[in-house]
Amino acid sequence: MNIFILKQIITYIRRNFKVYFCVVIQFTIIIYLLNIFLSAYFNIKKEQDDLEKLGKEQEYMIEASDPFFDIEQFDLMQWDDDELVLNDDAAFPFSEDSIHKMEERYKDYLFNIEVTIELFYLGQYAEEEEDSLKVVYRSDCGTVKMSKETEKILYDVNQETTINSKDFPHSLSEGILATIQGDIYDIEYTEENNHTVIIPFSAYNGLFHKKDMKGIILSIIPVNDKKVTADMLSDIVRLLEEDNDNEYYFNIGNETIDFMLNVHHANNEVRIFAPISGILILLVMIGGIGIFSLVINKRKKEIAICYALGECKSQLCIKSILEISILLVLSYLIGILFSCFCMLRGISVATVEVEPNWKSAVLLLGIALLVIIITVIPVIRLIKKYSPCEILSAL
Repeated sequence: MNIFILKQIITYIRRNFKVYFCVVIQFTIIIYLLNIFLSAYFNIKKEQDDLEKLGKEQEYMIEASDPFFDIEQFDLMQWDDDELVLNDDAAFPFSEDSIHKMEERYKDYLFNIEVTIELFYLGQYAEEEEDSLKVVYRSDCGTVKMSKETEKILYDVNQETTINSKDFPHSLSEGILATIQGDIYDIEYTEENNHTVIIPFSAYNGLFHKKDMKGIILSIIPVNDKKVTADMLSDIVRLLEEDNDNEYYFNIGNETIDFMLNVHHANNEVRIFAPISGILILLVMIGGIGIFSLVINKRKKEIAICYALGECKSQLCIKSILEISILLVLSYLIGILFSCFCMLRGISVATVEVEPNWKSAVLLLGIALLVIIITVIPVIRLIKKYSPCEILSAL
């Protein structure tokens, strides 16, 4: 019986091939365009979610600079010849008072200071492609970390082998680093030989010089799923400038600016694409229901005649559902496959590079099923409620 019904439907479709061909082409184009647009929306939404997740782990950087200090005019070798004197009164750009105010105002954020100083080593262990070491003072670090190879070079840091040996005034002895301030730290050796030594920030007390400004940053890390906003960063910059009596300039780091611009662009694109996607889906449903309702309405006379000749109501309902389902499923498959092929070959919507997205395909399948249900409901009600004469008289 089911095979017989299917043959009847196929025969009817072949008899009205031109009409159904136009219907399938129209809905295929709709599915094609909507799949591309929805895939673009879901791609942007995923990018937004990834950026939001990354933003909770991101370090947001603020850099300091002195407009009156010209590093080009600074004689590093002459400075290294002078005797080292600890200067605890030097105006460090990120003072303890400023950090304390920030911590009080923004309790769900961590504030870390990092000072990176490059040692220009020219001694016996210098490599051709690597003639410098990095000494990094970090406020979030409580131990000294370096590789065995780096330690070997640091033993050889002095005025004869290093242009700026004063930038490493600490001493080493059998796995121990003694800072110039008198603190003792056990060395934690790392396997990675990156020519970098990490030292607690307290070992930098009294060593600040304006030549180090380029390597001094304040990093802000959100905790408890908090977000760092542009307004928050601007407020911190204002606070720092006020506490330093505008002696230093403070700027948001380039990497931080780039990241926040990406977040801003993603948010804007989601705000644009979301309502447009909703409107397109609504229009597609209205258009699809209209197109297939016309197809069914043209069959009312035939349905009434078949009903009058004794064909059972359930069989008529099944034929109507299958007829619409075949047309819609065929349009859906062609539209999805062709749009995915185009997206894989490279296609963009506005500034968004579109890639196939399974969520879009599932959503469109749901829309197609909903169109089938809404379209056949009036036909089923017509068959169940009225007699063949009543159906014919209504035409």
